[in-house]
Amino acid sequence: HLIMHQYYPELVNRFPIVDAKQRGAKAIQIAHDYELVLFEYFISDKAGHSQDFDTAKYVIETLEQFIAGMYEALSENDSLIISSDHGNLEDLSVKTHTLNPVPLLVAGHLQKEFKHKMNYLYDIPRRIYDIYGFEPLTEPQKTT
Repeated sequence: HLIMHQYYPELVNRFPIVDAKQRGAKAIQIAHDYELVLFEYFISDKAGHSQDFDTAKYVIETLEQFIAGMYEALSENDSLIISSDHGNLEDLSVKTHTLNPVPLLVAGHLQKEFKHKMNYLYDIPRRIYDIYGFEPLTEPQKTT
């Protein structure tokens, strides 16, 4: 999309501009071939570091449409889990990551699985590991 082209102009021919909502629906269609899919949207991080309001606004509007496309394409057996590893875009007065709480959005049939025990960011992958029967994660190092 346009923001990616702004940061990576060499990718213009490889990744043409496509409607974000259609792209979100396509992501769900592709995900149906797999049991678990992870997707990283780093453009919001780059926009936050830029501290440019217009860029941040465009990124948020694009991401909203992408998420809407995914949500509308969910089947009854799908789930969508959205979170972030840190704050950044919500406070353009700082160029670095923030310590602000991050949202957790869970839609679909696994929604009830995430209703409790989500006190820390590392609880999200722990719950995913538990649901899919993966080897448990070790306790993260405490930082002071």
